[in-house]
Parts: sequence; structure tokens; C-alpha cells
Amino acid sequence: MKTPGRCHKCIRRAKHQLVDKWYCPKCFTGLAEQKIRHNLRRYGLRKGSRLLVTDKASEHVARKVVNIPVEIIKGKRQADYLVLPWTMDDENEEFLKTLLQNKKIVTKENRKIIKLFYPLSKKDMKAYFTIKRVSYRPVKTEINSLLDRMEAKHPGTKSALLKSEERLRQVL
Repeated sequence: MKTPGRCHKCIRRAKHQLVDKWYCPKCFTGLAEQKIRHNLRRYGLRKGSRLLVTDKASEHVARKVVNIPVEIIKGKRQADYLVLPWTMDDENEEFLKTLLQNKKIVTKENRKIIKLFYPLSKKDMKAYFTIKRVSYRPVKTEINSLLDRMEAKHPGTKSALLKSEERLRQVL
């Protein structure tokens, strides 16, 4: 068993936590990119697709992570997909707002809007961009602060909430 302070995947010194495991910067960024790549598969990107990015962070990740030749564009040009810097925290916040305001849960998601950082939290993305030396400033809200406190006490809360939302969408 690895000693505390060591990366969960290799033997380097761990600095970044992802859910309940610690990783070195190299393994952390690799795992984050793998999760984003896995998320992108559900959008059915094709060779030559045109992705409209809205910020530098999304552009950096799209160029680094997308494995097929796509065109990344900026501005108000016509595109096949809109890429948003949407994280797990944003999705959880939207889900909780919908529940608390007693609104109807939208069961069909728009396949033309790519929620790029969907499988990762804002904290994870901040750590990723710190390692990559790219500017990223997540917006903090009251619900996000509450979820952060819950995650600190009970690791995996945000992931569990996200999975619950996905299951609920499948049922409805």
C-alpha cells in the first residue's frame, strides 16, 4: 500500500486531490483530460466539426483533449457545437435550483451545447489550470459554497448528486 503523500497512480509526491485520492500534477492532469475526453464521446463529434469556444480555458482544453481534427473558432461565426466551460458544480447548482423552485426537470439535453468540464468540479479545474498555467476564474455562488462544505465533510457528494441527476433524467 502506498504511503500517504504519494500519488495514487505513481510514486511521485501527491499535491492534488480528486474526490478521495491524491495525485501528482502529471497524473492529475492526465486523469482530468481523460475524464473530459470520455465526456466528449457522448456528443458524437466528427472529423471537421466546428467548435465555437467562449473562453481561453475552454479553447486550451479543446485543443489539448479533442483527438479528432476539428475546427476551433471564436466570435460570432457559425458553428456545429457551442463549447461552454460548464463544470460539475454548475450542473449540480442548476439541478438543485430546479428542485427547490419546483420546476420541471428538462429530460432531453441539447446535443449542440458541449459542457466541456462536466465531469470535474470547479476546484479540480482550478487546480488543472494552475498546473497548466492558464487563466481560469470560477464564479462562486452560495449553492456552490454549500456543496463545497458538504464535499469537504463527505468526499464524493458532488459526484453522487451528479449521478442522481443523470438517473432521474433517464427515468423521466
